[in-house]
Amino acid sequence: MAKRIYYKRHNRILNTESVIFSAIISGVLYSVLHVNWSICIISLIALPFIFFYLFFEFRLFRYLITVLFSIGWGLVFFGIGRAFDNEDPTAAIVFSIVSYIASIYLHREQFDFINGAKIIEYDSY
Repeated sequence: MAKRIYYKRHNRILNTESVIFSAIISGVLYSVLHVNWSICIISLIALPFIFFYLFFEFRLFRYLITVLFSIGWGLVFFGIGRAFDNEDPTAAIVFSIVSYIASIYLHREQFDFINGAKIIEYDSY
């Protein structure tokens, strides 16, 4: 009987966002909430695994986190646009809209798992 194996390309933006997210959460735990540094290190390591489990297991979380991270990238680039021109917010708004759309576009391949996967069938003996 033939078995199927599904291979999927890795999305680098998702890996980057999960590491940035866990680093920010760990930093807030240590600096603002004054949690012990060992717990912050554990959270720095464990949060990406929890993030990936939730992202790939629950569809609602996948859509929610994609929109929130895209808004986050939009805010980052809004700040960069404001740094270029403090008086006129046009550059900042354009940067934020372009980065939001680019972030949504880069996340799109995480929503079509089987459609974009390579399917290899083999016989086991």
